[in-house]
Amino acid sequence: MDEKPRLNKHQERAPTRREILGKAIGLGGVAAAVGPAFVGDALARSRKHYRRRRTVAPVRAFDLRHVGANNYISSVKDQGNCNSCTAFAVIAAIEGSYSFQKNQPIPAGGPEPSFSESQLFFCNVPKGCDVTAWFPEDALNACMRAGVTDRANNPYDPANPRGMCKLQGPDWNFTRLASTVRLRNDREMKQWISGTHPDGPGGPVIAVMVEYKDLRDFAGGETDTYSPANDAANNPRIGGHVVCIVGFDDTDPQNQFWICKNSWGTTYWNPNGRGYFRVKQEKTGQRMTYIDSFDMWGVVVA
Repeated sequence: MDEKPRLNKHQERAPTRREILGKAIGLGGVAAAVGPAFVGDALARSRKHYRRRRTVAPVRAFDLRHVGANNYISSVKDQGNCNSCTAFAVIAAIEGSYSFQKNQPIPAGGPEPSFSESQLFFCNVPKGCDVTAWFPEDALNACMRAGVTDRANNPYDPANPRGMCKLQGPDWNFTRLASTVRLRNDREMKQWISGTHPDGPGGPVIAVMVEYKDLRDFAGGETDTYSPANDAANNPRIGGHVVCIVGFDDTDPQNQFWICKNSWGTTYWNPNGRGYFRVKQEKTGQRMTYIDSFDMWGVVVA
């Protein structure tokens, strides 16, 4: 939770993160984002109230799909024509965290953690696919309350995604979360992904990014790094998107990027990436996607 600092009559109250997000972005790709300057200024004022914590220097590169010979990331899914990206990113992070934190690598073509996006989404979002904003914090709170059940209990059909909340069956299994951890910046994100963060065992990161028109047309596979064209007339902000970050690479100072697992399938969008894409790491004063400064979370599986 955001700390509430004491104010005198001359001080302006720092906005909460929910207020910042609410004004800045709609997480279904529907509401337009406001100006980046507002977001950066508001976050800067909000962050100054955090207490300092002990940190460990992250490694230069890490990919949870390739930790030695092991893969800890589940298969890419497809949200279809539904504003359910938050549920997919959260479930993807929980599945990856389950494998990584319990040291249970996923063999090629073998069994993997598989939890239900449908049950998470349709049991907690009254508007369903028509929702214009559902925050990762809300989704994670729902997971903390009830856990996540197996996908087989309420599967998601991307061809007909307007699903339903099902009544719990007597044989349903649930996986619980022990805690969630809000990550403050790119350094903490890298620590979490690489398992070197002081406040948890690590795994994938859930992150909100501002979505621009040219993301829909991106076809750079995993060799090109996505950074939106700075052209408001031809590349407007569409709204927002939530992704699961599974790795990063800092080895080239001129091309530092996040490795993102998307939820738009593996064929019709960026087919050479098979559901993954690189997003440029951003610096203060040069932010457009805000992927590493907006709203970032790690999860700890019980």
